[in-house]
Parts: sequence; C-alpha cells; structure tokens
Amino acid sequence: MAVLIDTVKRRWWVTERYVWPWLLVVSIAAVALRFTHIVYYPLWFDEAWSAWVAALPFDRMINAVAGDVHPPLYFVILWGLVHVLGDSMFVVRLPSALFSLASLALSLRIVERLQISGAFIGFTLMALVPFQLFFADEARGYALLEMLYLGACLAALSRRWAWLAVCNAALLYTHNYGAIYAALAGLLAFLVVDRREWWKVVAWNAGAIVVYAPWVAFGLAGQVAAFGEGHWIRPTSPGGFMYPIYMFVWNVAMPRELQSSAMLLVAVLVFIALVKVVRDRHVGARVLAYLFLGPLVLAALASWAWKPIYLWRALIGAAPAMYYLIGWALTHRVSRLGLIMAHFLFTPMLFVALINHPARTFEIKGAMEMAQVAEHVAANWQAGDVIYHINIGSVVELHRALGDRTNVMLPTPDHTIVGYSLQTRRALSIVEEPIGALTWRRAWLIWVSSPGTYEREVVARDAILAGYRNEKVLGWGDGELIDGGVWLLWR
Repeated sequence: MAVLIDTVKRRWWVTERYVWPWLLVVSIAAVALRFTHIVYYPLWFDEAWSAWVAALPFDRMINAVAGDVHPPLYFVILWGLVHVLGDSMFVVRLPSALFSLASLALSLRIVERLQISGAFIGFTLMALVPFQLFFADEARGYALLEMLYLGACLAALSRRWAWLAVCNAALLYTHNYGAIYAALAGLLAFLVVDRREWWKVVAWNAGAIVVYAPWVAFGLAGQVAAFGEGHWIRPTSPGGFMYPIYMFVWNVAMPRELQSSAMLLVAVLVFIALVKVVRDRHVGARVLAYLFLGPLVLAALASWAWKPIYLWRALIGAAPAMYYLIGWALTHRVSRLGLIMAHFLFTPMLFVALINHPARTFEIKGAMEMAQVAEHVAANWQAGDVIYHINIGSVVELHRALGDRTNVMLPTPDHTIVGYSLQTRRALSIVEEPIGALTWRRAWLIWVSSPGTYEREVVARDAILAGYRNEKVLGWGDGELIDGGVWLLWR
C-alpha cells in the first residue's frame, strides 16, 4: 500500500488537484477489494490443485508440476509460503493479491515513462475491474505472469538489461505464454536502445534462455504436449479474438442481459483508442498499443500455425496496457463533454459489475457442490467405506476435506482433458484401480462432469451403476453443460 501511494503521489501527471485524492481513494479501494474476499470464495479445481501441490515435499512438487501444463515458478513461491505459514485459504491466495498490487505500481511507472495522459482512468480500471479482482484472489500464477510482463517492459523502457533478463527468465518459468511475453519485452528493448547497444540486449536475453535451459530438459516436453487442451481455449475467429478484450474488464461479473451492451462499450472504446493511436502518432500511446495487441496477435498466430492455444486468462499481461490506452484516448485532445459522456456510459456498468462480482465469482468457482459432498460423506462415513471417483475433478476438489479417507480413481489414459499426466498423478499419490478390484462394503461413487468430460467416463459411470445396488444421495447441475452426483453403492 505504501509503495502504491508513494508511486502515485510523486508522478508527474498528477497535476490537477482532484487527481491525487481520487488516486488515493482508488488505491485504498484496490487493497480493500483484493483482501475483502480473499477467504470468501471456496477453492475450486485449479486452486485446490495449487494448494495440494504446494503442500507436497519439494521433490514431489517438482515432479507433479513437471507432468502438468505449467512451469514451476509460481508453485515454488507458493510452496515456500505454505511450508512457512501453513496452507490456509488466506495463505494460498496471498501471493496473487500481492502480485496484483505490485502490478498496479509497475503500471504507473510504465505510463510515467511513456508520458501518458489520463493515467488516473487507466489506474482506476486496473484497480477496480472484476477481471483484475478475480485473478488477485485466484491461487494460480496469472497475477504473477502479469506482474512479470510489466516488470520486463519497465526494465526494457528503463534500459536495465539485468532486470530484463531476470523478468524474462521468470516469465519463462511461470507460464507457457511467458515465451510470448519475453519475446515482446525483448523486442521492445531493441526498439528503445541505440543500435550500438543491441549486443547488451542479446547477451542478457541469451542469459535468460540459459537459465531456463534446465527446465527445457526436465519438464518442457510434457508441459507442451498437454498445453492447449480443453474447452477453455478460444477459437481465433474474429469473435474469439475479441473475447479476451471483453473479459479484461468484465470477466464473469456482468449480468446476462447487459453482456452485449458491455461488450459493445468496451469494443468501441478500444476501437477509438486504436484509431487515435494511428492518427495522433503519440509514441507512448503506440508503445501501449504494442504491449496490448502484441500478446493477442502472437497467441493467435501460434494458434493458426501450431495448435489452438488462445487462452484468454493467460493474456492477462495485455490487460493493463488496454486500460491505460483507453484512459489516454478519453483525455488526450478530447472535449470535456466527451469525457463526461464516457463516464456516464461506463461508470454505471462498472458499478453493476462490482456489485455482481462476488456472487458470480462464488457461483463460477462451483465448489459449493463439493463442500456439500464432503459434509455428507463425512457425516455418513462407516468403517470399510471407499470413495470412488470417476475423474480427476472430484479427487482434487475433495482432497483437502476427505484426503484422509480411502480415495480411488477410475484408471485413465496418460493424459486427461485437464493435462494431468501419469507422472503428475503418481507424484500426488493418486490410486487408480477398477472398482471391482477393491475390497469394500460400501462405496461412495462421485461423478463430476463438464464440457471437457470424456465419453468413456460416462460409459464407466453407467456400467458401475448397472453392476451394483445403489442409491443417489446428492445431485447438481443442469444435466447438460454441468452435471454431477453422488451414489452410495452396496455389494
């Protein structure tokens, strides 16, 4: 908080009296919103996986991550924190909240370098929009990815090559998209430095690649093989390409009846900003457009040339530049009437989204059903019972609550739709056996489906229900997109 206030207070663009008090209020709100709900939302699948992995011994944690889709840096950080402070929900989500606040401070330093007007608007968006709040309270590495991209860009603009190398190496160790962000930050360095110093940029970036080399040898092959799987990968059609731009502001918070209007508003603001970049030829604004569009374009090109990888949440690094670009477009050579009209249209929608954000996020995380399952199974557990999972989803989400009981999963191929390789499952000590090979008197059959569910899992569930006496004790979902249930089986 002190870093944020100090950064804001000393910036050159705080020229009007009303700006500094407003930024102070927004800074306080940014901190409050990131910590108010940090323990409110239940841990959903991705976060439960992070917490489980972070609690493992270090060697098993590295092996588990090596078989997953992400590099290890975020999990190493979380591992250190969990082993010092424990694995409470607050501790598990704390790094993301801190990374998100650091990104706010870094973004201000960047727009100072670029001499961008309207930074108070961009700062307000970054501090308050539901997209940023969601990933600030998400026990995953996306807030870290955003912070490192901003850090790398600031290092490039400041010509601090050692810091650029550190940030780029950290980007590579954080996410597969780190390669995209590191390439863009490296190119930015070439654009701002004199040609006589290009060798420094090349040397330091080569050092970042050398630092990354051990992971290339150890875990990159399995990571790349699993990356790009899943229904959450967007198509690179015009609509699919625009999807992250909507999500960068509203995420899942906007009510259904306002989603089209919200998409149109953001699209118009971004379009106006990009047109203005072309027409006004403002160097700083052009850099912002590069930092915003670069990740989207490179991810789309990779999807066309290689395989689908257009993952909206991994494009989080592009979001800050979009916010400040909109702020610049609304204040640079714009009449006061135009600015008032923009506020009149945008502010009510942002207010609605902020009001709706906690409830929608709680609903989307979808862990309430698992909490009910854990409570019911624990209350009715008998000696000799077994919990039998059809897929990895319920194994991960129930581990914290029911991991001390006998849990067995239906045997699966080497990779599941969520990228869990056999190596990862072994590192997590997940037992996989046919239900008929187990000794049990009663079995709790747990079924969780999603758009990524395999047909073989549905067939296995139906075969088990047909082969044993059973009673359905819990059920949820719409029966189409999301479905789930718990059956008590008897031999």
